[in-house]
Amino acid sequence: MSSILNQELIEKIIKLCSIKSLYICFTCILRYSNFRHIFKVNDHNDLWSYCQNHLSNEILLNILKKIFTNDENKLCQSCLDLLNVEYMMIKVKEIADHVSTMFSIDEFQLHIYQPFIITLRHLYFSKLFELNPEDVITVKDVIKTFIIIPIEKAIQAQHSTKGNHVIVLNFDHHQSKIECESLMETCHRNVSSPKRFKSSSTINHAALFRLFETSNNRILELFELIPIKTICTLDVSVCREPIYIAGRYLKLSRNLSQTPWFVDDGNRFKSSVQEKIFSGINAYIKYNDIKFSSSGREDVDVRMLGTGRPFMIEIFNPQWSNNNNNNIIAKIKEYINQMHQDVKVRDLQFVSRNESQKLLKQGEQEKSKTYQAICCIDRSFTEADMIILNSVKDLVICQTTPIRVLHRRTLSDRHRTVHSISARPINVDELINPEWKEFLSQMFVISIVTEAGTYIKEFVHSDFGRTRPNISSLLGNCRADIISLDVLEVKLDWPPMIGD
Repeated sequence: MSSILNQELIEKIIKLCSIKSLYICFTCILRYSNFRHIFKVNDHNDLWSYCQNHLSNEILLNILKKIFTNDENKLCQSCLDLLNVEYMMIKVKEIADHVSTMFSIDEFQLHIYQPFIITLRHLYFSKLFELNPEDVITVKDVIKTFIIIPIEKAIQAQHSTKGNHVIVLNFDHHQSKIECESLMETCHRNVSSPKRFKSSSTINHAALFRLFETSNNRILELFELIPIKTICTLDVSVCREPIYIAGRYLKLSRNLSQTPWFVDDGNRFKSSVQEKIFSGINAYIKYNDIKFSSSGREDVDVRMLGTGRPFMIEIFNPQWSNNNNNNIIAKIKEYINQMHQDVKVRDLQFVSRNESQKLLKQGEQEKSKTYQAICCIDRSFTEADMIILNSVKDLVICQTTPIRVLHRRTLSDRHRTVHSISARPINVDELINPEWKEFLSQMFVISIVTEAGTYIKEFVHSDFGRTRPNISSLLGNCRADIISLDVLEVKLDWPPMIGD
């Protein structure tokens, strides 16, 4: 964008703010004016020098100079004075005092969390100036630009995206929740459809973006910003960079959930895969918090066999020495595998975050899964039945949301592909209960390869016809049910197998 066009945009911004009686600071005017490249400087005064050299309109320069000096000490209604130089330097001293009294660090990362009210106002002013908010440099990015070097000098440490310590700046404002709730109520009454509002009813940054996306310009007519007279508060904390451990778990029990949950009487389920894996972490690493993620999940009564299901553990603010990573991993794995008979882990290793989360999600949604199920029909299982099932190749089925998950999933029809089925009669020694021997002729085993997200139990028994076609319909006039189910393979080449 040329200097002339930027000048016109600055004039427009100043005019619109005047009409709305909203004061915004010099730095915010430049943010909204697409002077993105000059925010690479780290001295606030350089911004004024740049304007003096690139704006030819003397009247406009005088207006900007008055805003730059801010003799009336007005508070910016866009950044709430977070970009005020004096404020930032005071906060740099607070940060330095906090760090120097508690930590000795060589490298640090800087994480900044801003209150929702800053996001709301970023979106509001972007819409007022007819700008795409994603094209406007954020308050958070400007803060980083101006304070990283002063922090480095104050604590004598180097900023690095790979630093082991993280300085966390958590800004907040006491009127943030009030203004956000007022906006959402306004949109609920006048702008959003009930369905759209429901998805945005929780206050977060994404919800605010959705509200401004769907409201067109009516939001400027219907909603007024609260006049803010006080600046944000700041909470400073320092922690270690999170570490990430990945692996595969095997679940050998039919009475074990993947994660903790509550049953009807309010008591916790006996245990979970997550808790048993965490026990190994707890034995060797201290931390503030921990999070478990996996590539999908199996039901409580389903075993996870084969090479196991990929999982990742995120450990926040770990207190440990990373001088011997392999030794720690070996000890954690040995602890879990020796202490628990129904959960085993393999391929345990440290991983990086971004790629891992992407691959976990990919495995959950896109990759194929292989299952083995013991099934039963209400008549004898014949060779003709076996031929029918073995001939299935890339069969597309339609599954209406199963009854058993309707409480947590949207009602809809989902199409999934059954890639192949391999069927055979069951052997006597495979019976889970010896008393079932009299039904042996009606029972059979299938190995089934399906698209991720296929409900196998419902494919077998049809879920009252909600899965179409199903084993019952494929075999003709009979009823089918599933006795047991095992996951044999989650097809995901992550984490790398390490031969243990």
